[in-house]
Amino acid sequence: MGWKTIRTQFILVHPILAVTLVSLLGLLLQIINFAMKQEMSRKPSIWDSDGNVHSFLIPTDELNSSDIKYLSYRTSYSYPPEEGNLSLMVKDSLSQDKAIPLKVINTHPFSYIHLPVACNYSDRSENNIVVLIKSFALNYGFREAQRTLWNKMNRTSMSMVFMLGYHSLSTQRMINMEALRYHDIIQEDFIDAYFNNTYKTIMAYNWAVRYCPGAKMLLFQDDDYHVDWYNVSTYMTSQFRNNNRNVYCGSLAPDAPPYRKEDAKWFLTFKDYPFDLFPPYIGGGSYVVSFDVAKRFQRAFPYVRYLGIDDVYLGIVSQKLDIKPKNETLLDTVNRDSLAKECSHIADNIVNEKCDLADKKREIFELSLQTTTAAPEVLMIDGQLVDVDDIVYLSYDEEFAYPLKVRLDDAVKNAVLYNNKIPFTPINVHKFLTLNEPPKCSNHLQSGHHIFLLILIKVNASNFKIRDEIRQFWKSIGDSAVKIIFLLGKSTKSQMEIDQESFKHKDILQENFKEHFMHSTRKIEMGFNWLDANCPRPELVMVLEDMYQVNYTQMMKHLKRIPKNKEVFIGKLWRNMIPHRERNSKWRLSYGHYPFDKFPPYLSGGAFVASYGVVRKFKIAFPYVKYFGIDDVYLGIIAKKIRIIPIHDSYFEPLSTVALVKRCPRDVFKIVNGRCIDKTVSQSSSGSYNNAKSNIVIHCYIFQFLLLFTIPVKLHFS
Repeated sequence: MGWKTIRTQFILVHPILAVTLVSLLGLLLQIINFAMKQEMSRKPSIWDSDGNVHSFLIPTDELNSSDIKYLSYRTSYSYPPEEGNLSLMVKDSLSQDKAIPLKVINTHPFSYIHLPVACNYSDRSENNIVVLIKSFALNYGFREAQRTLWNKMNRTSMSMVFMLGYHSLSTQRMINMEALRYHDIIQEDFIDAYFNNTYKTIMAYNWAVRYCPGAKMLLFQDDDYHVDWYNVSTYMTSQFRNNNRNVYCGSLAPDAPPYRKEDAKWFLTFKDYPFDLFPPYIGGGSYVVSFDVAKRFQRAFPYVRYLGIDDVYLGIVSQKLDIKPKNETLLDTVNRDSLAKECSHIADNIVNEKCDLADKKREIFELSLQTTTAAPEVLMIDGQLVDVDDIVYLSYDEEFAYPLKVRLDDAVKNAVLYNNKIPFTPINVHKFLTLNEPPKCSNHLQSGHHIFLLILIKVNASNFKIRDEIRQFWKSIGDSAVKIIFLLGKSTKSQMEIDQESFKHKDILQENFKEHFMHSTRKIEMGFNWLDANCPRPELVMVLEDMYQVNYTQMMKHLKRIPKNKEVFIGKLWRNMIPHRERNSKWRLSYGHYPFDKFPPYLSGGAFVASYGVVRKFKIAFPYVKYFGIDDVYLGIIAKKIRIIPIHDSYFEPLSTVALVKRCPRDVFKIVNGRCIDKTVSQSSSGSYNNAKSNIVIHCYIFQFLLLFTIPVKLHFS
């Protein structure tokens, strides 16, 4: 009986134990399997414990770069240190004075030769900026040029120092006297060579963090740059007034490949840098960092493997620290309106802002805009690589904001009504030389003449024939209340002929910006600026492209019906227009150029009319709205910012039956008796007539053929 009881209990318990054991065993096997998969999938590090590429990975013939397969930045990027989160370690180190638990792999075993005086700011102003100029030891002339520019400044909130390495004993004697005289040189005893520029940068950050704790911003630049320090300071202060932390901005290089040719100045071997692309970085010619970023950089340097190209190195460190570099066009030497420009290697040119290198780079850049090259497959947005087909553009309706992000409408209104100064720093400065201009409009109170309509005609500099045809048309009308002016950019081949044309006809306004389809906005700015200064208060201003023809008689009747002193901005209105994103489109706009999904309402640039008051408001607003090369869209953006409403007028709709402006085919039109005639129409009209006649005959035969079948059928059923 006892045995049976025990046996029964054993039978009841055993299945539960078995199931539990099997479940635990299965779970253990899954854990082991997962761990093995993880271990198998984990790629071995390419770096050794000292931060060097493992020797067995380095190609045997590094100079034959065409045969080397570099590692993919997008799929396998890593950079020493690989262990831990350096960003969190640095933050803890700064906030809690904790030691960073990593091996130092970037030592800086150099001693100061010269130290400048410490920054001495009078207060803790948001404007406190230290300017650090990277200079080669032998560049005495460049440093003198920079000091000449600096002496024109009178801002106690700014300090300037030069960053130098050691060159030679004879050179050092000169530098010693220079440092003794000016007290503005930081110098350490590393050799002053190009691939030691990162040592200069580390030296500068170490000095600034220790000796300039009152600074809010650090502005770095090369000694061959002309930098408008005052406006950079003012602009940066206004931009980051509410948030002056995490600033690392300048000319962004989002997807740059290393140089692999041996004769290149920036040549890097596989051992130096084994990946096919760099992380996003800011070009070292001129850039700005906030003081908190400077402290984080300075604390991280010892733990991030050294790379001799200083701007790329900062991009690597910024990625380690989760600091996103931001593009700032006003610090980009390619931007015509930049406040920081790379000049030629002549000291006087720096002082006089004759920046040949900036002009050359800009020409190369603008030339590249005209070539039809394949668009990149990926773009950098907020520090992340995004395929162009996957970009989600910002909503215009919900998020539209365009620099400057200020209340420009009130500022322009006060400037018009009370002649108040605009309280913002210009970001679209129109600094071009006038090559040709018409005489000033006569004062109608003295001459008895009054300009009712001033017509500004956008035309390519090379289009002599079109200008002559347009002149003949308006000369035949002979209305002294109408004045025409042609707007031209600079011609590289026929400038002498244009000068003669201007002298003869006195109707050309021309500045020295390059003729380019993305410079149409320059022409509008030029025209409106000249008008405001030289043509007192015409009632209306019409802007035309050279391919547009106007029905003069009916247009004048239409315009004279507009009440005087009314704010007028009329033309063909475009609404909800979507930017071109096609890879090969002439008008393609990247996310960086325009990040929104549609444009504000705007009037077609082919033909529109504005009252003088509206033109003057645009003219006042131009410097404070970021440049945009498509002129009609740009005016739409400004109109939205200063609350001018563009109005659709069906008389400006070229395809409308009541249109008073017609778009003529370029290079094949003649303006005859106020009508736009296409030569190709008359040549092909007989052919069109014959085709139409043939179609009618064919349709008649078909109709007769059908009748042969339908009539008998009807008779049968009747």
